[in-house]
This record gives sequence, C-alpha cells and structure tokens, in this order.
Amino acid sequence: MSARDQAAAVRIAAVPGLTPELDPLYQEVLDLLLDGEKEEASLAAEALLTGFRQEYGSDSTLLATPSLYLGLLQLDIGETYSALSHLDRAAKLIERQYGRFDQRLIPPLRGLAIAHIETGRSSSATAALRRAQHLTHRHMGVYNTDQLPILDMLLTVGGPSSRGEMVDTLSSFNLKVHEEAFGKDDPRIVPALMRMAEHLANKGARKRPRSYFVLLGGSADFVAQSHAFRESLRHSERALEILEQHYGKDDPRIIEVLRMIAETKLKRGLGKGDAVAAIQRAHDIVAANAGSDVSDVAYAKVELADLYTLWDDHRAAKAYRDAWEAIPESEQYDALRYELFGEPKQLSTDRFELALRERPWRKGRINYLELGYVVRADGRARRFTTIDGNVPSQIKERLRGRLGQARFRPRVVDGEVVETADLTIRREFNLY
Repeated sequence: MSARDQAAAVRIAAVPGLTPELDPLYQEVLDLLLDGEKEEASLAAEALLTGFRQEYGSDSTLLATPSLYLGLLQLDIGETYSALSHLDRAAKLIERQYGRFDQRLIPPLRGLAIAHIETGRSSSATAALRRAQHLTHRHMGVYNTDQLPILDMLLTVGGPSSRGEMVDTLSSFNLKVHEEAFGKDDPRIVPALMRMAEHLANKGARKRPRSYFVLLGGSADFVAQSHAFRESLRHSERALEILEQHYGKDDPRIIEVLRMIAETKLKRGLGKGDAVAAIQRAHDIVAANAGSDVSDVAYAKVELADLYTLWDDHRAAKAYRDAWEAIPESEQYDALRYELFGEPKQLSTDRFELALRERPWRKGRINYLELGYVVRADGRARRFTTIDGNVPSQIKERLRGRLGQARFRPRVVDGEVVETADLTIRREFNLY
C-alpha cells in the first residue's frame, strides 16, 4: 500500500462513514484549511455534508461529524446563524447515537455557546457551556484542564452584569483548577490569579457605601468593599511574587501585574503612593528593556501621567511633558504623537449610559441628548452646553454631572497640556 493510500485509510478510519468516494472531498477541506482558505474550506465542507446525505440519507447519525466540521468553519468565517443550525444538528445526532452524556458532545456544545454569544443569547450560551463543563467533569475529573476554555467563556459571557455570587464561584473554581493542574507556585496559574484580582477589584468598586456616615458606621457594604479590595490585592501580590521568583524582578512579564495593583489602589481610593510606585516601576522596566522601542517608552510614561490625572495630582503636567519629549522630533513619529496627544481621551470607565422611564410620548422615537463641553488642561470636563435633545432637564443635569466626574487625558501641544473646546457627546436613551 502506497503512502498516499495509507494516509487515506487513516482518514477513513478517523471519520465515521467516510468512504473512498467521499475521501477526496474531505481531503479538499483539509488542504484548503492548510492554505488558510477558510471560506473555500467552508464550501468544500458543505459539499462533503451533501455527499454524506446522498450516501446515507438526511437522517443518518453519520452526518454528525461533517455537520460539526461545517458548523465550526461557518462560525469561524462569521456565518453565525448557519453555524447554529449545523452545530445544533451535530449535537442532536451525537446524542441520539451515543446518549446525552457522551463526551463527543463537548465540541458542538462549545461551538453553540460561541454562536449564542455572538447572537446575543447569553442565557443559551451559559446553558451550553454548563452542559459541556459537566461532561468534562464526568469523563475527565472535576479539575481537568480541558474545561479551562469553557470556564473562560463562562466568566466572559455575562460580563460585569453577571450575578456576583456566580462570578465569585466561577473565578474561585477557575483558580482551583489551575492550582490542581500546575501547582500553587507555577507561573501558569498567574492568568487565573489576575482574573480573580480583577473581578474582586470591580466587585469592590461596585459596593461603594452610599454615604460618608454609613461608611463611618461600618456598614455591610463598606465591610464587603474593603474585603474585596484586600483579596484583590492579595491575589495580585501573589501573582507578582510567583513571576519575580521565576523570572526576576525586572522581567517585562510583571508589568501587567503592577498595572493591576495600581488600578486596584485607584478604584479603592487609597494608597496613591503605592499606585504611583507600581506604575513607575512598570515604566522603569519598559525603559530598561532592550526590546522596548520609542512607542513602548512613550506609552509607559503616558500611563504614569494618566494615573496622576485620575488622582488630580499636579504632577500630571510634567509627566505628560516627559512623555512628549520621549518621542523624537521626526515625521515617522507624527502618528504616535497624535494618537497619544492629538485629542482628549477619556480615562475613567464611565460610558455615560442612562435610561428613561417608558412613557407613551417616548415610544417610537429616538430619545437623545447632545451636549457640548470643553476638557481643561487638568483633564476635567467643564462648561457644558445643550446642543440638541428631547429629554427632561434632570436627565441633562445627570449627564453633566457624570461628565464632570470623569477624567480625560488632556491634549498636549509642544509638550504642554492645553484646553480643548468644542467637544460634543451624544447619547441615546433606552426605555425601561
């Protein structure tokens, strides 16, 4: 038997129902994928599925594999609704032949979850991911590493609006799986530590006490907030210690951890000196690294200046000047200079999203507000004017208030921070 015939025999054995007559179609799919021709590979996979239908009938369980291949390819090229149909069909055929607890269901369930996420069906995505995760537990053990991509999607699918208890549980379990698989001091657990730290910092930021007097009284919100921030910093500092032990104190891999520590301090509103020290250390690592270029150093300096702006620290102006001077006076850096300093950039995370109560006169129209404002040299938005809109005056005041609380990186001209006028913001309001 020739090498070509041997390869065909291996393929036929690997794909249930693949015959010598269908093998050329399957080989065409593989060749196109190797060449990076995904759209053509999708068309070839559709032809392969048609060949299976002609050979075995449209209701045969042997259509599961080609349906899965086609669905995954369609998902990859953005044909999401077609992918949903074929992935769902593959899952049903596998379940019919092997039962609802067969591990062959994991790939189509993961594909279905991605398709549901892309079409805005988060609850369906979560159900598919939960089922896929359960199957990995059943066949590979509770702490198997095959579930890590599933956990990653589960933590992402709901976003910040997910129920806090669910994200707490998933984040803790994700870290436990990493620790069981790699050990508690292995650098491979750092992403899980960082994810946990980020979740806890965001949780602390959402649990701000409603008033200063409540804060003094030791409210439940204040206690929960303090605990979340402490735990976030504990996980970040553990990640930092692991990376320092394995790679040294000046390795660029610790930069993201230093940024996380600074962001957590910023969200907490305490520890300004520690936050600045963390970003300064990150800057020094970038500047000393032989692989850093002009843009790396400039971004590191701007990051420190942004932190000063967020803290309303007068040192921001000098830090922006230092960043400006780190970029050589050359046309090749004009785009970088404009990207960093050409216009104000919002630093705070507020999206300024507001909602209006549903009223008969608000239905069937776009409810919107357009404001004009300036960004001063200190990064604050001021001098608001109403340009257009059809929302009540109290909503205008709320948007102005939110803008006033935000912080912006100011525009920089010849190394000096300057005020920028004639800025506008337009927001359309959902009804509830």
